[in-house]
Amino acid sequence: MKKTIFIIFSIICYCLQAFAWDINPIYHIGNEKIYEKFIPEDTNLKGKKILFLGSSVTLGAASENFSFVDMLATKYQIIAVKDAVSGTTLVNNGNNSYISRLRKYTSADDFDLVVIQLSTNDAFQNTPLNGPDSIEAAINFIANYVIDELKSKVVFFTNPPLNVVGGGNRYAQMVELLNKIASERNFFVVDIFNEKSFTTLSSFDYGLYMYDHVHPTKAGYKVWLPFFEKKLFSIFGQIEK
Repeated sequence: MKKTIFIIFSIICYCLQAFAWDINPIYHIGNEKIYEKFIPEDTNLKGKKILFLGSSVTLGAASENFSFVDMLATKYQIIAVKDAVSGTTLVNNGNNSYISRLRKYTSADDFDLVVIQLSTNDAFQNTPLNGPDSIEAAINFIANYVIDELKSKVVFFTNPPLNVVGGGNRYAQMVELLNKIASERNFFVVDIFNEKSFTTLSSFDYGLYMYDHVHPTKAGYKVWLPFFEKKLFSIFGQIEK
């Protein structure tokens, strides 16, 4: 009987992503309040001022605006500036693009770190990978601005693989390009896309962690958290626990 219930529940969880936008995120099993609860820890991250620049994934659009950013702020008492606007892109195509929003900050903001989401929206809009007004140009501009103008360190992060026709393959190309640029320029990447654990999720876990093919639930962001913790500990000299 228990096995039957588990199988039915797993099927339901897997199917949730197929019609997720018809369901209010507040009712998703992965968005229970328990995933917001953390015991504050006293580490080298405490008091660090970090800008998180991104779109809906950084915002937490499918998790009641409670994303990995808010988890880090709660758990490690960082000063998190979450500048996230849904539907926006790396490439400079309007007032809400990453580049346009980034330009409003100066070295006077005194960020210890700037964390940039590799936006899935560029993939869905089929933005050129190379050349003028391309993803490559945007990544380089953002890295230059953070390092030269904001006098800060920069970290990019990726989504897990996108199981979406019309965006998944392009996003894979974007991740490959990002890692190439990061290697050449020696900046940091939290590469969730290439974490093998995200390509072997059971149907139950996928349904729990993902609201749809792009947006995590709170439970999903909690699974992302160790990858950010490891990188931040490394950057700020904290010995990983």
